Amino acid sequence: HNTFLTSDLGNISQVNLQKVRGKNPSAGIILRHAEEERTLDRLLQMLAEDYVPFAVVVNENFEVQHIIGDSSPYFFFPSGKLTNEISKIVSKELSIPLTTGLQKVFKNKEELRYNNVRVVSKDSSNNVNLHFKLIPSKKGQEPFAVVFFNRNVSQETDESKTGTAVYDISRETEQRMNDLEQELQFTRENLQATIEELETSNEELQATNEELLASNEELQSTNEELQSVNEELHTVNAEYQSKILELTELNNDLDNLFANIKIGTIFLDENLEIRKFTSEATKIYKLVTSDVGRPLSHIVHNIKGIDPIISIKEVVESGTHKEIDITTQSGDWFIMRILPYKIAKGIFSGIMLSFIDVNPLVAALKRAEKSELLFENISEMMFEGIMFINPNNKLEYANNSALETLGIEEKDLPINCEEFETVHQNGKQLKVTEFPAIQAYKTRKPVNGIILGIKNKKTETLRWIKVNAYPIQENQQKTPSQVVTVFNDLTASINLAHKANKYRERLDAALSVSNFAWWEWNVEENTVVASDLKAKFIGFKPKDVEKNLEFWTSRIHQDDFDKTMKAMEKCLSGESDIYFAEYRLRTKSNKWKLLQDIGKIVEFSTDGKPKRLIGTVTEIKKK
Repeated sequence: HNTFLTSDLGNISQVNLQKVRGKNPSAGIILRHAEEERTLDRLLQMLAEDYVPFAVVVNENFEVQHIIGDSSPYFFFPSGKLTNEISKIVSKELSIPLTTGLQKVFKNKEELRYNNVRVVSKDSSNNVNLHFKLIPSKKGQEPFAVVFFNRNVSQETDESKTGTAVYDISRETEQRMNDLEQELQFTRENLQATIEELETSNEELQATNEELLASNEELQSTNEELQSVNEELHTVNAEYQSKILELTELNNDLDNLFANIKIGTIFLDENLEIRKFTSEATKIYKLVTSDVGRPLSHIVHNIKGIDPIISIKEVVESGTHKEIDITTQSGDWFIMRILPYKIAKGIFSGIMLSFIDVNPLVAALKRAEKSELLFENISEMMFEGIMFINPNNKLEYANNSALETLGIEEKDLPINCEEFETVHQNGKQLKVTEFPAIQAYKTRKPVNGIILGIKNKKTETLRWIKVNAYPIQENQQKTPSQVVTVFNDLTASINLAHKANKYRERLDAALSVSNFAWWEWNVEENTVVASDLKAKFIGFKPKDVEKNLEFWTSRIHQDDFDKTMKAMEKCLSGESDIYFAEYRLRTKSNKWKLLQDIGKIVEFSTDGKPKRLIGTVTEIKKK
């Protein structure tokens, strides 16, 4: 069988080649190479017939790539799947020599010859000389080897000259031994080559194993590092998740805070462009969501009388905050606060603009001013003196009545209360700790009904006043912030009482000479006041006498009680202008004294009923 490398391009006609060359230059190059290969194939076929011995081209995998010449004496194709491995398609006598020789050639890169290799066929047996040679190749190209098969013609000629086959047992035995030795040599060399290949493979496998172990250690180390990195990443991820949660909560807190405190806020960057704003800011600026990123100067506002941009630029230049009271076109009041946006210590980037609604505060201030004006008007109209005294015992406010009583002017305030001379009713000097305001401040309770004398600074006269002090505690403070003192000027009443006492003393003296005692009955309060002589009539000391009507009526003799009460009722009802009665009265020693009572109504209440009676009583000697 003659086997050659062929190409599908062989069937292309010359005309078609010319057409292809004209249409595609690169295709022309491919076609030219195909023509060259066909020419070489024809040349090799011609040489193989006359000059070149049978040869086979094999690659490193012992696969047949090209056959030159007639392969029938040496190669055959077994049944089954087609293969081109040389050990499976060559005769069994050549299998070992070929594989052994090819291994040495590819390994040592040197030529090799095997002589007198016997090949037995069906009709005859031949001796073949094998010549192994490596085909030169360039770097990067696949290596090939060629095996030449040369028949040993000289030995065959010697046998043919005899004409007939002569069986020589010695020669046959020697030939057989040579064949066996040669096969053994081939087998030994093949085994040696195989052992060397196995040793090389083992060394390579050991090196590979060491590399794999090293790689495994590196991978293990890398795995541990990756595990450590993974744990760190888990930790960092957990921290980031925590930070994200904190930032989310903080953002929600800020949103709720801005929504609850109702403060309009606008955040500006360093170019005074809007970064963020709250819904309350839309009351001042006509802002929508799409305005983020626009300069604030492009947005319309409803602030009356000022340009916020000028104030903002002043804050940017100075780096200090600024507060301005502003009013809108609708009459609402706000505090505009401009602050530099701080990103680090001493470093600012942008502006934070806030608008605080102070309408309730302004309304409260107006109400407070109105209330204060009303209080001042009312206090100035009052006859009672009103004073505000702080915890340091300083008089901070006094109305006109108080200023007149104290003998000072409004320009003298505040003034220390210790500068005023104060005395008790008995004339003793009043200590500082006894001041009603100080007592109310310390006890945190009202102090009522304190009568004291205070010297007028202008007239240097003593004025008598009845003082009520009330501590004022603001915002549930434990310590009062000030004490309100209200007093009535009792100077005229006390002077009149002094005069009345003098007259009463004179009356007592005059009546006692004539053995008369006086009495006074307040009908509404049911109190009786009498001179000391009346108490002496029944053997009591004045201090032991009770100041009520029942004390006297309960001591009237039962036989005289009814007529005495009837006489009193006639006077009270208006039937009689004078109350007159004689009755027996039990003394302290349970004895009876006869008394004569004469009285008259001297004061009526607003509804016309008797309010006060005055009379005299005297002892009647036994008839």
